[in-house]
Amino acid sequence: MRQGRDLEDYYQQVLAQGGVLNKQQTADRFGVSEKTIQRDLDTLRNYFADSEPRREILYNSAKGGYLLDDTRFRRFLTSSEILAVCKILLESRSMVKEEMFPILDKLVQVCTPLDRLNQVKDLISNERFHYVEPQHGRRFIQSLWDIGTAVENHNLMEITYCRTHDGETRVRTVEPVGILFSEYYFYLAAFIEGIDKDKHFQNPQDNSPTIYRIDRIQNYKTLDRHFAQRYTNRFQEGEMTQGNVTAQYMTGRLYAELSYNVPAGKWYTKAAEQECPEAQYELGVCYEAGDGVGKDEAKAAGLYRKAAVQGYAEAQNKLGECYDYGSGVAVDENEAEKWYQKAAENGNETAMLTLADKLFVDGSLDDTDEKMQKAAMWYQRACGTGKHERTVRMGRLLL
Repeated sequence: MRQGRDLEDYYQQVLAQGGVLNKQQTADRFGVSEKTIQRDLDTLRNYFADSEPRREILYNSAKGGYLLDDTRFRRFLTSSEILAVCKILLESRSMVKEEMFPILDKLVQVCTPLDRLNQVKDLISNERFHYVEPQHGRRFIQSLWDIGTAVENHNLMEITYCRTHDGETRVRTVEPVGILFSEYYFYLAAFIEGIDKDKHFQNPQDNSPTIYRIDRIQNYKTLDRHFAQRYTNRFQEGEMTQGNVTAQYMTGRLYAELSYNVPAGKWYTKAAEQECPEAQYELGVCYEAGDGVGKDEAKAAGLYRKAAVQGYAEAQNKLGECYDYGSGVAVDENEAEKWYQKAAENGNETAMLTLADKLFVDGSLDDTDEKMQKAAMWYQRACGTGKHERTVRMGRLLL
């Protein structure tokens, strides 16, 4: 600046605080010419244009002076913002190069000011060169849009899915409720239409959506049929961080299925703190085994109890086992039988078999005929799944 620190401070004070700088009044105040003020304004104009946040000095005829304005730069990302977004995309390793690189090019070209375009390109060039594609090698960007549209419009979809654990292909009609991203992959969360939970689900009481890796959906078709929302507040992909207990539990289950036990425990904890019985049960399993959290059988038993008193059959059976074997609590046969009974009455097949075995083997009741009648009743109920183990045990009573 030409007129010392006082003049420079005045410029900053007036402009930076949203004031209007009148050239003639400023020249008179400091005893300099208007040309001097104009030269200083030109210098300031370059300074503000190169600083973050980027702004420019404009003349406002209505206000009779110069002021700072950021309107022209609002559509641009700052250099640090564009660099951060590009690095996040590259580090995600979520897409093949044919889909990732065009997105990066458009992002940089459209959002970066021209005078910083080459600098931003240079900063991401090395990571771009060493970019590692996902192993599946499939394009799926269009799928994301089609699935997202079906989610928004509540359209049923028919998908052909290749399962991750055995490579088998399944065709399902599903109600898509959200798209998630985690650890390199995009996932579809959906409810299966017309599925026999007792036959196909390990836990028939689990009311959460099924998770599908989108890159493993080989074919899909949006149907001209609609489904009703399952929640009062519909599942939203971003709700797991905003207190939606169903989304939190589902996120925990997603991580668990991927064997990421630490984040699974974190999300189960969030949902369990909101009294979600499914999450309390799963978190109890984590503490009992020491998966993703420190092994703590007493804490596991406490979590099973919280879920059990809410009527969750899996937890009732587990709590019965805790009392049966002294896991986290003192052995108590009466408590064990009480919780096995509750679980069996709520449809838990493991509890049915346990009760039947105890009646058949332990001789814990007074009347032998009554024992056998009850054992037969529980074996029969458990036998309804058609599993070989149930049939064999039922056969004991027919020999």
